[in-house]
Amino acid sequence: SGGAKHVDKLVELHLKSGGAVRILVHVEIQATVEQAFERRMFTYYVRLQALNERPVLSIAVLADADRRWRPSRFDARVLGRGADFHFHAVKLLDFEERRAALEESDNPFAVVILAHLAALRRGRGRHRVEWKVNLVRRLLRGGWTKDEIHHLYRIMDWLMILPKELERAFEEEVARIMEAEGVPLLSNMELNAIAKGLIQGREEGREMGRAEGREEGREEGREEGREEGREKGREEGREKGREEGREEGLTEGRAEGREQARRESLLRVIEARFGEVREELRRTIERLDPDRLSDAVALAATVHDLREFELRIGG
Repeated sequence: SGGAKHVDKLVELHLKSGGAVRILVHVEIQATVEQAFERRMFTYYVRLQALNERPVLSIAVLADADRRWRPSRFDARVLGRGADFHFHAVKLLDFEERRAALEESDNPFAVVILAHLAALRRGRGRHRVEWKVNLVRRLLRGGWTKDEIHHLYRIMDWLMILPKELERAFEEEVARIMEAEGVPLLSNMELNAIAKGLIQGREEGREMGRAEGREEGREEGREEGREEGREKGREEGREKGREEGREEGLTEGRAEGREQARRESLLRVIEARFGEVREELRRTIERLDPDRLSDAVALAATVHDLREFELRIGG
């Protein structure tokens, strides 16, 4: 069919052997089984050849959960004539048998593949938290730069989304690891959101504490003396209010930070695949319910074109 088609990744390489030969490498990441995938790979190949007039190497990274689905060829021949197109296919599930080698590897993509394999396991409860925490430890001890750690963490966090009830346990463990390793994993945007929540929570806590303190002070003052009761009540109220404010501020700040980070991640995925994001679509993304953000990121990574994405999220 006609219409715009967008490849996932296209890079130009020079061969190590030298000379004037330059090739284009097309890498297509496919997360779900698609019946017409082979034809789509062939369409990309033909269009890239026609537009660039250079040799094209096509590679499909199969990130789905079906071990039997292994596309690698599209036969366009008719009556014995025509194109018989073959492309390289890398099945990430096959790396399960090489898990030990991945865990020893210093290649940053090894961490991404390990995170993907853990996500495909669809584990539940503490096991899923432990897998994610172990990968964070591996990130911090892999000898990579701070920026590399941040980028890899973003990918891993997107692949291994935890239920809300487990996020708190994971964040607390990561906070302990960060303190021990001395490497922050949160971006400035997330840190600012958390700080804002802390400040707001503390201020609200103080206000609540003053109100509670006055009320408690009156009650105790009637029994033990008005002046002594007020003072004691205020102090207890302030302390309780600060404690509740800090707790609420931390929770709200983390939630706001993660929600905003997911929106930014979604915009980056869309920009990487389809180019500049229209203002109307940006407003639609800002209005998305937080519970839909994770699904929207996964959708942006797998849809064929931007129009399909907009229709499916209601943009």
